[in-house]
Amino acid sequence: MSILLVPNILSAFVRKIFPPKSKRLDGLVVLVTSAGSGLGRELALGFAHHGASVACVDADKRAALETAEEIVRDGERAKAYHTDVRSPEQVAKLSEAVARDLGLLDILVVYHTSFVSQAVEDTLDSTARTLVEDNFLSHVWMVREFLPRMKQRGAGHIVSVTSLAGQAGLAGAAVYSGTCWAVNGFMESVKTEVLLEGHDNIQFTIVNAAVMDTSLSKNYSLNAIQRLGTRLPEVVAAYVISGVRRNLVYVNIPEQIYWMCILAKLLPTTVVDWAHKLFGMEPKPSSTKTL
Repeated sequence: MSILLVPNILSAFVRKIFPPKSKRLDGLVVLVTSAGSGLGRELALGFAHHGASVACVDADKRAALETAEEIVRDGERAKAYHTDVRSPEQVAKLSEAVARDLGLLDILVVYHTSFVSQAVEDTLDSTARTLVEDNFLSHVWMVREFLPRMKQRGAGHIVSVTSLAGQAGLAGAAVYSGTCWAVNGFMESVKTEVLLEGHDNIQFTIVNAAVMDTSLSKNYSLNAIQRLGTRLPEVVAAYVISGVRRNLVYVNIPEQIYWMCILAKLLPTTVVDWAHKLFGMEPKPSSTKTL
């Protein structure tokens, strides 16, 4: 084990400086959830720009159609699907429809996130259940449905987009942060299961993004947002697609925030507590947002 450790670390370091050639996406079938707006829409447009056929999935039928129509107008192939990915039954029907309309899925991109800024004692039962269904169970149902066919084919790529709140707890949004941690644990577990089963050609990418310039950012003080550095959805989408093309397992946006989260776990708790008080995000009054 120790003999393999050093060369593998060196190899990873070299790949970081000299990344491998990016894989082509043209001709592949990509499914993107929440494709009707925000980051989901930018991801759908971005994959289409690279020549992929895109299944645009959203609970908002009109929004999904608008994204698909824009892709088709640009000369690429897309189809809209009105699906609530929180429903296992609807997800099963979606799987059959995509295979029939576009072909077997090559890349699954799950991005379905609701945000609630509330102290844990103020969080209603219904709110907690909604967060778990939106932010975590949607990933479970989608992966559970599409992974078996990827195993049968011996190829595929699963992308899960969540928040850096899954690396460091976000004050004022404890339940939200918990669902993000759950997505990371779920994806890492599934990745390991697939690897141990011998499916080396099925790739996984776990995306942890910090605050984007969307409705989410309006729940926090401007100073905290400026300290973190917001990212536009189209910028985040470009990072995600680049990571997918390079088969990266982790895409952290911005990366320096991720390393700060890792460093915080190594520092004395007194130092971390002081940093939270000095730089911590200050939640505004309770609000619910769908990203």
